[in-house]
Amino acid sequence: MDLGAAYVVTPVTDTDIVAACVRRGVPVYPGGLTPTELHAGWKLGATAVKVFPASVVGAGYVAQLRGPFPDVQVIPSGGVNIEDVPAWIRAGALAVSLGGPLLGDAFRGGDLQDLTARARRVRELVDETTDQMGAKR
Repeated sequence: MDLGAAYVVTPVTDTDIVAACVRRGVPVYPGGLTPTELHAGWKLGATAVKVFPASVVGAGYVAQLRGPFPDVQVIPSGGVNIEDVPAWIRAGALAVSLGGPLLGDAFRGGDLQDLTARARRVRELVDETTDQMGAKR
């Protein structure tokens, strides 16, 4: 943060990290898998909590969390594929974290047009899903 981090993302809920970010007004996204871990991060003031590794539990897990924790903002991360995005959004995820499936080989000199096409596909999926959800309300 001293070097200008605009936000902090962690794979675990480390109370000291969350508290330091909240104290300094830096958005923080701590990771967790269990309801206890996710609730703890949220209760400490996290901007949103990251379900990690999300592929282990699936989108239905987020939908189930909405019952006892309707206000907790959740972002699935870890093993999430592009075509899975609609299911996560419908389940109540605030956003979806995509690493390798989105970036592909871009960091290794891959085709940036392919990266652009993948990003556009994600945007299309999100738009279609949120439009469908809006029509159902």
